[in-house]
Amino acid sequence: MRGNENGRYNYCDHYRDFPDCRHCRPDPGALGTSPKADVFCQQVQSRLHSDLFVDSVADGSALSIVTVAAVNAVGGGWIKLPASGAEFWLAFVFYVLTVDLMEYLFHRAQHRIPALWSMHSLHHSDITLNASTTSRHYWAEHGIKMLSIYMVVGLLFKAPPEILGAYVVLSYYNVFLHMNVRVGFGRLSFLLNSPQYHRLHHSVLPEHYGSEFRSLVPRL
Repeated sequence: MRGNENGRYNYCDHYRDFPDCRHCRPDPGALGTSPKADVFCQQVQSRLHSDLFVDSVADGSALSIVTVAAVNAVGGGWIKLPASGAEFWLAFVFYVLTVDLMEYLFHRAQHRIPALWSMHSLHHSDITLNASTTSRHYWAEHGIKMLSIYMVVGLLFKAPPEILGAYVVLSYYNVFLHMNVRVGFGRLSFLLNSPQYHRLHHSVLPEHYGSEFRSLVPRL
C-alpha cells in the first residue's frame, strides 16, 4: 500500500492497472467497479498480509513492559510507582496516561514520516476493519517503539510488576477498538475511545484525514 497526495492509504500500487477497483481508488465514489479489479485487490491484500510481512506474534504491550522492566533493572526509573494501596490506582492511571501520550506522539510520527508510514500503512491496509487489524503491523514497528517511547517510559518510571501486568490486561482494549461493531459512547467519547470513534481514524473520507490518533483517551 502507498499513500495518495494527502498521505492516505486507500489505494494500492496496482491502481494504475485497475483504476476502477473500489478498494484502491483515491475517490471511492468517482468510478464504477470491476469484479476483476476487486478480486485482484483482495488477493494482493491477502498476500501482503500472509506472505510479505510478519504479523505481530507478541503483543506490543508485552514488548513495552519487557523494555520498561529491562531499563528499570539497569537503574532506570526517575519516579518510583507504588505496588499496592490506594496510591497504586492513582499511579496506574498516571502510568497509562503517560504511555498513551507516548503512543500518540509515535502514532503522529508514523503518519508524518515517510519511512515510518511505509511500515504503518500495513495496519491501514485492511479492507474491512476488524479485530484482526489490531495485530496487523510490520514486524519492525515494535522494535522501533522499544528503542524509543518504551525506553523513555522506563527512564521516567520505576514500575512494579503489578502496574506492568495491569497495563498488559488493559492493552487488550485495543482489540475491542478495532472490532467491526457499532459501539460508541456518544458525548463521553472524549473520555474513552470506542470502535465507532476509532473507525474515524481508519476512514478513507477526506474530512477524516489525519484525525483521532490516540489509543485510549481521545481528547486529553
